[in-house]
Amino acid sequence: MAVPEELTQLRQELASTLRRAEKNRRIIRATRTPIYLIAALWMIFVLAGTFAGGIFLPADQGAAAGSLMQWILPAFILLMILQFVFRQAYASFAQQERNVLSKLIENLFPEAKFHATAHDVPASVFRNSLFFPGFRSAAVFASLDIETGNGRRLNVADIGLFYGQDSPAGAGGWAAVYKKSVFKPLFSSRADRALYDFRGMFAWAQLNRRVPGSVVILPDRLEDRLGYLAKSIQNLKNTGDRKLVLLEDPEFERRFAVYATDEVLARYILTPALMRDLTRLKERYGRDMMVSFNADKVCFAVPMPDGFLSLRSDALDDGRIVEEIYRDIDTTRSILAELRLENAVEKE
Repeated sequence: MAVPEELTQLRQELASTLRRAEKNRRIIRATRTPIYLIAALWMIFVLAGTFAGGIFLPADQGAAAGSLMQWILPAFILLMILQFVFRQAYASFAQQERNVLSKLIENLFPEAKFHATAHDVPASVFRNSLFFPGFRSAAVFASLDIETGNGRRLNVADIGLFYGQDSPAGAGGWAAVYKKSVFKPLFSSRADRALYDFRGMFAWAQLNRRVPGSVVILPDRLEDRLGYLAKSIQNLKNTGDRKLVLLEDPEFERRFAVYATDEVLARYILTPALMRDLTRLKERYGRDMMVSFNADKVCFAVPMPDGFLSLRSDALDDGRIVEEIYRDIDTTRSILAELRLENAVEKE
């Protein structure tokens, strides 16, 4: 993909902001680990003191209480200090992140409107996309409204979806909860967003007319890579309304699986040109992509663990962050034009 010449100049203009953002990101990562470790050790110490029958504390009840406070109070104070440093560094990082994105979008995508603050996406939009049945809560970190010509608008959001978990059964269930709630935030690049089961780009646009049914296009063998969607895929496989549709494009079949309420509808929408477009777009993203046609909307979702409208840690490290964000936004902006959706759904 050709990169505009203005991008190099913009990267130079943002260099100091990106350096400060990287500095604050390192502070966050350096302070986050001690916070979790101190909290864990503190809890272990309290539990040991409670259940060890006074073995590690003086026998006298009053002395035991004083000894316990003597050890807990310094740990508590240190924990509060580290938490304060973490919050200040993250607030600074978040502001620098917004500055970079706002500057980039203003200069390179003047037709797009950037919302740095959370804009609620109706829960019905997530449900009607058919990608995320059963999610319990959603967060929108930033969003774009992109005018794509011919009066069409693409709504794009950087989202996190949380599915929650029923009461765990046995040691395995508790281990899964502990891994998700403790180890995942501790070792992820963005602890503030690590608890979400889906992180990435979600976009939707109005169709010219309602689709008489639904067509869902998912990456082939998606459940092997994204476990949180396994139930969704099983629902699509087992429902009497949607069935797996086999198509004749071998390149498309290697990358996607199609579930539709009507095989004729699926073949009508997924023309050979549209299948080639989807294959090309997946390669441009370099990530898995999901597409659905349902009712009067077409929806897209791309998993991005570090977020869509955010500063990705690996790209910050090697200086490619501006180029990566530009590429992802430019690819997303081109979706409606690339897929030629008007031709796919406008006929009766």
